[in-house]
Amino acid sequence: MIDTKQRILDSAMRLVQSHSYAGFSFQDIADEVGIRKASIYSHFRSKEELAERVLEEARYFFESEISPLTEERVEVQLDSYLGLFRRVFSGGERMCPGGSFAAVWSSISPSLQAAVQDFTEFHLTLIEGILRRGRDLGSFKANGQTPGQQALLILSNIEGAVLMARITGKSRVLDTAIDQIKAQVLA
Repeated sequence: MIDTKQRILDSAMRLVQSHSYAGFSFQDIADEVGIRKASIYSHFRSKEELAERVLEEARYFFESEISPLTEERVEVQLDSYLGLFRRVFSGGERMCPGGSFAAVWSSISPSLQAAVQDFTEFHLTLIEGILRRGRDLGSFKANGQTPGQQALLILSNIEGAVLMARITGKSRVLDTAIDQIKAQVLA
């Protein structure tokens, strides 16, 4: 059985991804989990602390899905990474936890901004590593960009595609972005 703290985290993750950080309250979590709002405070001192823990959980998810693939071909690694966004997107119901903070950026604390930036840097480093290995093997092309520049473009493209697919209600937007990313990278 999942403990209460994990149920709170799971609820917060879903709410951050579907409603954004500003779009939910501890009361929403309490109602969803079936506990009193005050009980949440025995696990998390604040909504900010909970959000930082959500980002840690999201990072762990991505790491646990990608790290077993380090022995796979780089094309498989890139495809798997991009495919995670399809899974996270859940048919338009959710967005990337990190990207969900963009709309409220100026109203969140510096420490939460730092946590979102760390989460973003994790993604950029992960993509850059895949690209660098792919270039070294001759599987990926540079297109006149460093791996870091390409990683930034890939992450920007995929995050934007998730948002556009959600807004338009057309999951094909995300598929098109993924296809274009692969076409730009694969040698």
